[in-house]
Order: sequence, then C-alpha cells, then structure tokens
Amino acid sequence: MRSKEVTVIIKRKMTFTLLSTLLVLTASFTVVNCGGGSGGSGNPAPVLPVLKSFITSTSGSGNIATWPDVVSAGPATGLVAADVVCQARAEAAGLPGTFKAWLSDDNDDAYCRMHGLKGKKAANCGQSSLPASAGPWVRTDGAPFAEVINKLTDSLAVLTPARFDENGNESIFSYYYSGTGADGVAVPGGNNCSGWTDGTGGGRGWIGSMVGTYRAWSDDTFDLCSDSLRLLCMQTGSGKPLAYLSAGKKVFLTSEMGTGNLASWPSTTGTGLMGIAAGDAICNARAASAGLAGTYKAWLSDGTNDMVSRLTTTTGPWIRLDGVKIANDKADLIDGTLLTEIIVDENGNYGLNSGMAWTGTVSNGTAAADTCTHWTDGSAGSNGTVGYINSIDYSWSGWVQEPCNAPGNLYCFED
Repeated sequence: MRSKEVTVIIKRKMTFTLLSTLLVLTASFTVVNCGGGSGGSGNPAPVLPVLKSFITSTSGSGNIATWPDVVSAGPATGLVAADVVCQARAEAAGLPGTFKAWLSDDNDDAYCRMHGLKGKKAANCGQSSLPASAGPWVRTDGAPFAEVINKLTDSLAVLTPARFDENGNESIFSYYYSGTGADGVAVPGGNNCSGWTDGTGGGRGWIGSMVGTYRAWSDDTFDLCSDSLRLLCMQTGSGKPLAYLSAGKKVFLTSEMGTGNLASWPSTTGTGLMGIAAGDAICNARAASAGLAGTYKAWLSDGTNDMVSRLTTTTGPWIRLDGVKIANDKADLIDGTLLTEIIVDENGNYGLNSGMAWTGTVSNGTAAADTCTHWTDGSAGSNGTVGYINSIDYSWSGWVQEPCNAPGNLYCFED
C-alpha cells in the first residue's frame, strides 16, 4: 500500500476514535444532568441535594465559645461560634454542605441565617425582597423535618420533631437553644444569653423542644444560660422536594371543639346520639365537610369500650393530611410514642390549640378512669382524661384530667 493511502486510513481511524470519545463524553454529561431546564431544550434539570437537619450530639452552656468544637477550632463567639459547632458536627458525621445553627440574636434572625444572610426578616434580610429559597430539610434518619422556610415559618410547625443527632441517633435530650420564635424571628426581650456569650445562671436563653412540632419546636420557653443544652443545625441552600406518603389511613384533629358532653357539639346537636357514638359522628361529619373519604372513629374510650378494641384496622400506616406518618401500624400506635404530633385538622390547618383532645384513653389504647360520665357530662363537677396535642410521648393520649366543661378537640382515625 502506498504511503499516501496509509496516511488517509490513519487519519480516518483517528477521526472515528475522536468522534466515539466525544459521544461517550456527551452521554456521560447527559446522565449527570447538572444544567438548568429539562426535556429537549438542551438544558437538563438541576440535581438538588437532600438538605439535612440535626440536633448536636454535643452540648454546652449559653456561652457557645466554651463548647469543645469551638475551643478546638480557635476563638469564635456568639452566632459564629454556634455555626462552628454545627459545621464541625456535620463534618464529623460525614455530612456534606454548609450547616448553620437555628439561632438568633438581637441583630440577626435565624430566618435570614438559613439563607447565608445577616439582618432581620422584617428588613428582607438586607435584600430587595424577602428570600424564601432555603429548605426543605430531612432528619438524619430520613424522615421529613421541615418544608421550605416560608412554609415552615408560616405554619409555625415542623413536620416531625427534631430528635435525631448528626449520626442518626435518636436523642433523649429535651431542649436546644434557639432564641427564635417559630416564625424565624428573634424572640424579643434579650432572651439570647447576651448574644450567646453568657454561660451564667443569671442569663436567660429561649429554647426549642426536641419533641415539639407546633411552635414549641423553636418557641417553647426560656432556660438559664448555665444549663447544658444542644443546638439545632440546618443545612443551607435549596434542596430536593420532600417525598410524602401517598397511601395510608388518615388521622386528623377536629377543627370543632366542645365539652365532655359530646351530644352538645354542633355536629351532634339534634341527632339524638350520645357518648362514644356521638364522638364517632363528630369525626365523620368533620371528614365529610372536608371531602375526606372513609369511615372514622374518635380516639375515645369509656367504662365499657377500650379504644384499642374499637379500632379494628391493624395494618396502617396512619398519616396526617399533610402526608406525614404518625404510626406504622396499630402496634406502633399504642406503643406509647407517636412518630409526630396530631396537629393537623380535617382542612389541613396546623395547630388548632385548645391544647387538648378528649380521649378517656391512656397511650396503650385502654380506658382511663375519667370519661365525663361516658362522654355525657359537660359540667365542671366531672372530669375527663385528655391528650396533650403538642406531644408525641404517652401524654398525647393520657395526659391529665380536665373539668368536663372545658373546651377540647377530638382525634379522628380512619378505620
């Protein structure tokens, strides 16, 4: 073969090899899909991270400069020190991304800090309009924690209690420093341990509850700055949308309220129904008004009927109307702890707060002693056992005894 022909063949082989390589590279970039847009526009959709939140496994006083992670990293105080703790805990657990403490002081609101900004929410965090891109977040066990920040702070509720640390371990610790209302704004009155620099018993810091969802998750009460508490850490940025359950039995809190005489409630007045039968009728009336399919039972026991026997469904799961699971099955429902609080009503609203639901039932589903004379008595002279709506432990069902003339809600379970 002549040298000229050999040269042409070699060039053709080189061209084919180069084209093949380019095709492989192009296919690889298409799979990665890291551009903007979608479909045939040539701009593939962005790949969003799953943003994490956690409670620190470490704890300390309201003077955050004294926490071990800050001492190890070098001098820092206040909010900067808190962010050092969160970042150190995240990196120790192998969590990528930037983490900041859900913490406010007199100058900076937690709402702004979740966007990597300074300033006050009322002043748009120093921007031309209020940013709202932060979130949503999942806990380190994979459960949904909170929706995007404007939904979080409008509803004043997280989806499930914080509870889990950076390593995915469930914590028995009760509180964390926040200095922040559930709306993401600093609590007034200087309840921030002097800008998180005071670790003495003379200072006060506002705290959030690790088992709270509505308001209490951030805006529970205050504690002394000398007490050893934790921090709530949240990853900054915009994340992947949350995945909710699409199938399961529904559970809700009634928007309707009344005394322990269930026959006197608006939904049962004039029906002739009394006692537990009236309670079930209230639940089904509320469900029908909201267009919810299914048959519902009020979470009620009396001297004759235990709720654990009245609820015939065993498989579950039971989910709130926002798609968040409260129990996997009947055994999980009566084991003494819910996965999250029952604070969503039949219309999808959060936090209807009488603070209590009539139950006559302890958390294992059996009858309590006080049932407002089998739910026929609405007087101050009788008592009924109530559940604390803002709770996931035993008190969600068997909290305290209240006079039967007090207003309460009902828990309703699809059966």
